[in-house]
Amino acid sequence: MSKHSETQSLNLNNTSLQRKSQHVPRTIHNTGAQAKVTAELRFNLSRSYKRHRYDTVDIAVDFIHSWF
Repeated sequence: MSKHSETQSLNLNNTSLQRKSQHVPRTIHNTGAQAKVTAELRFNLSRSYKRHRYDTVDIAVDFIHSWF
């Protein structure tokens, strides 16, 4: 299989990825506001340029609702 036909997927069990996904809710909480993750989804991003390594990459996306 050539490297251009591969699909890369993020490992959601990775500890550093979990810490990064908590950055925005923690920052909102530190400002005195409240936040709730309303949806979690995976976005399939296809290769935009020929120089990109993979044909598609899955990106984890969280929709966050915040209020004071």
